[in-house]
Amino acid sequence: MEAQPSPDYYEFRRGSERDYAVASMRKYYETKPEVVRFFEELTTPFFRGAPQALVLDVCCGLGDLSYFLSESNPGLKFVGVDKAQFLLAEGARLCADKPNVSFCQADVLELKKTFPPRTFDFAVCKQTLSWLSSYEEVVTQLIGVSKRAIFASSLFYDGRIDFNIRVREYETEAGRAGYNAQYNVLSLPIFREFCIAHGARDVVAFDFEIGIDLAPPVNLDRMGTYTVRLDDGRRLQISGALLMPWKIVRIDL
Repeated sequence: MEAQPSPDYYEFRRGSERDYAVASMRKYYETKPEVVRFFEELTTPFFRGAPQALVLDVCCGLGDLSYFLSESNPGLKFVGVDKAQFLLAEGARLCADKPNVSFCQADVLELKKTFPPRTFDFAVCKQTLSWLSSYEEVVTQLIGVSKRAIFASSLFYDGRIDFNIRVREYETEAGRAGYNAQYNVLSLPIFREFCIAHGARDVVAFDFEIGIDLAPPVNLDRMGTYTVRLDDGRRLQISGALLMPWKIVRIDL
């Protein structure tokens, strides 16, 4: 029996699902997300040292990360890539007034076929690695097309344990057919060892501490992040029933 290909959790066939995805991501343009502010804080010292750098925004969605990073770094050029053309089309519309932001359809698993080696000075990747079946090939691809550093946010655990979590939202088109998303928590030490074994000099991790309160979603049948305030003032991020231990890692090359 032939092995069946892994499901593409994020391939939306119905227009209503595509519309929902665009509407949910478009909100990131209305109010700058806290994680984007953290990306700005971490990338600014590196970007200012390379005033004409080329930056890859991988799995960019609507491109909000490139949009905001381009405002604070107008001398840099950002290229957003994603597999979903309908997201890129909306991203290009939203970034029409940003001459240093462009978009290109590409599969994150085939970046080295799309771009020559070490094309980009930097790469950024927002909230993607945990949604994939595995991160190894994606990281290998990113290292292959990047020169200086890769900044990526993901769910991480400080111990040597990986957590593979499948989610099934029965209200969605894909959820009615089976599991429609993954929220994987990656072992940080294993991740670091993998990156170094595949060409990185080091991996430095930064905890993402959100600074605002997020209300629970109105629709409990769809995943949506909200916060719970602890006694010491810190906030836990939760989506559905899952704790979201976000970090941003800097992969030095």
